[in-house]
Amino acid sequence: MLKNGITPELIKEFVLAPDLILDDPKHESREWRIKKIKNRCLRIVVEDRGDKLEVVTVFFDRTLKRKGLCG
Repeated sequence: MLKNGITPELIKEFVLAPDLILDDPKHESREWRIKKIKNRCLRIVVEDRGDKLEVVTVFFDRTLKRKGLCG
C-alpha cells in the first residue's frame, strides 16, 4: 500500500476512468489524467506509446484545486 491508500491497482483504474483529461502543455505526447479524491486532484501524467499508456508520474496537484477544477 502506498501513501494515502493509493495502490498501483487504483492508479491503473484511475488512468482508465479519469474524471478529467487535459493535454500536457509542455509535452505533446502526454496527457494529464485527473481523478478527484476527497476534494483533491490526483494528477496522473501518462505518455501515449501507441499500443499502451505509460505512467510518468502521480501526485496530488494543488494548483488544479486553486483553479477550481477540484473541490
